[in-house]
Amino acid sequence: SLLYDQAGDAGLSWLQLSLHSAFHVKLADANALSLGLQLRAGQRALEPGQFNFGDQFTDNTFDPNAPTAEAFAATSSGFFSLGAGANWAFRPEQGRTRAWAGIGAAHLNRPSISFLGDGQIALPMLLNAHFMGVAQFAPQMDVVLNALVQVQGDYQEVLSNAGIRYHLSTEKGKELAVQLGGGYRFNDAAIVYVDVFFRNWQVGFSYDFNTSPFLAATNRNGGPELSVQYVISHVQPPKVFKACPIF
Repeated sequence: SLLYDQAGDAGLSWLQLSLHSAFHVKLADANALSLGLQLRAGQRALEPGQFNFGDQFTDNTFDPNAPTAEAFAATSSGFFSLGAGANWAFRPEQGRTRAWAGIGAAHLNRPSISFLGDGQIALPMLLNAHFMGVAQFAPQMDVVLNALVQVQGDYQEVLSNAGIRYHLSTEKGKELAVQLGGGYRFNDAAIVYVDVFFRNWQVGFSYDFNTSPFLAATNRNGGPELSVQYVISHVQPPKVFKACPIF
C-alpha cells in the first residue's frame, strides 16, 4: 500500500510504502488463525523556506527575504518500520453469526524520524486490539458489535459501537439489509450511523457529536461522513476448463 499526506504552510509531508504478508491456519470447528507481518519504508520532509522567524523582523516590519539564523540539520528523514499481528476468526458454515478478534503492534524497532540528525526522536510502538462480531438472533435480525483500543506513547483511543441489522432479503444474489447503530469514542465523540448492504455493496452515513473537553479546537462541532465500499469476493473462472490433464 502507498500513503502520501501533506499539511501546513511548510508542506510537512509523509510518504510511506507498506508491504504486507499473512499466514492462515484453519483450526477445528470453523475457527481460523492468521499471523501477519508488515514492512514499512517512509520519509518525512518539510520546506523550511516557507517558515517565518522572529529575526526576519526589521524595525517592526517583517521582511520575508531577510536572512535568518535558524538552521535545520536536514529537511527530510527516512525510516524503516516493522510490524506484526495475529487475528482469530470464527465463521461457521450455517447461519450469519461471525466473530473476529486480533492484536497488532507497529514500529517494533522504534525508528527515528528526527530532522536534527541526532536519532533522538523515535516513533513509539503502536499497540492495538480489536473485536468485531455479528450474532444472529432472529431469522432476519442480527446484533453487530465492534470495539477498538489503540495505545501509542501518551496517546490512547478507545472506540466501541453496536447496531441492529435487519435483512430485507436473504435470497442469493439479491441480498439486502439495513443497519442502524451508534457508538462512542471515549472523551471525544458520540456517533450515530446507518448502513445499507446490497449484494457486495455497502453504503454508510454517520455523524459525530463532539464531546471533547478541548473546546478551543472543537467548539463541540461534529461532522458527517459518507462511505461507499465494494467487496470483491468472486474470481472469474477460466474460459476453458479441462477436467483431465492432456498427455
